[in-house]
Amino acid sequence: MTISPDYSRQVARKVRAYYQEAEEATLARIIRAVSKGLDSPDWAARKAGDLDKVLRVIGQHLDRLDEASPGLITRAVAEAYQAGTGAADVDMRAAGLDAIGGTRGNRAVDVLAEDTVRALSGTRPRVLREVSDVYQRITADTAAQVLTGAQTRREAARDAVRRYTLDGIAPFTDTSGRRWDMASYAEMATRTTAGHAAVEGHTDRLQALGQDLVIVSSSPESCDLCGPWEGEVLSISGATTGRLSDGTRVRGTVARARGAGLQHPNCTHTVDLYLPGITDKPTIKRDPDGHETRQRQRAYERSVRRHKRAVLADEELLGRDSPQAIKSRQKLRNRQAEFSAWRDANDRKPLSYRTSLTAR
Repeated sequence: MTISPDYSRQVARKVRAYYQEAEEATLARIIRAVSKGLDSPDWAARKAGDLDKVLRVIGQHLDRLDEASPGLITRAVAEAYQAGTGAADVDMRAAGLDAIGGTRGNRAVDVLAEDTVRALSGTRPRVLREVSDVYQRITADTAAQVLTGAQTRREAARDAVRRYTLDGIAPFTDTSGRRWDMASYAEMATRTTAGHAAVEGHTDRLQALGQDLVIVSSSPESCDLCGPWEGEVLSISGATTGRLSDGTRVRGTVARARGAGLQHPNCTHTVDLYLPGITDKPTIKRDPDGHETRQRQRAYERSVRRHKRAVLADEELLGRDSPQAIKSRQKLRNRQAEFSAWRDANDRKPLSYRTSLTAR
């Protein structure tokens, strides 16, 4: 039974749904707050006074999120670990071996879950700082455009909202400096942790059953980091080295391979039980464009969400029947049709939860 970091896609969806709901509620609240009283001459002064109220309402959404997310993440990681142990039992039985014996716990997996909870539990202050900054920039830019006579207040507000909110609220920054929106970061962090837990459960169980060797699968969507490990035999503990009885060379340890990039977040490679002279090596069927195709799909999904937020902003600020809102809806339909045609041409599954503004 194959277990890879990509297994955790489904369990991470549950966590993403909570964060996405909070993010979209946050964006909608900003847009509604900006649109209220737009035709009043003292709009800018009123908006400055409304900031505390906006932050208080958004804070209530985030409080519920902080309360729910630790349990969701912990359950996701535990579920992934158990799936990994079950996969090892399937591997053993498929090889005609007994799958009887205890399974050791893994404190490292517990620590991974705790670290993920800790990273995401800081959402509230980060988001509130981001919202405060975005809200003040929208109102300041709107007021400035109106003073110069360049635009009406509604047009200026619409342009400012589009400039600062269509890409979501991005309170997280990773080690490479990339900024992440709430839902994407929560999903990535949970998938990474749950994926590691699934693999740990698999290898822990194999070790508990007296097995020390695994072989890396082939994946059509391999990248430069994980591709070189395809078909290689690895030792779980590091105790097995050199050449095996069937002449196969042990390339190194599972830990070494991971350190070199195997089973990175979203990696689809598995490690399966290897029995010298019995296990067949996988046929390497590498798709040089597979990794890029996956990234292209992610770009399309982000674009569709962006167009949906543009529709929301235009309808709220300019009216559903305004020429701009009608044009935005047409652009959204065109983008969705383009994405659908691209998926069909590339045999990609639609992942509707990644383009929905109401994921649950």
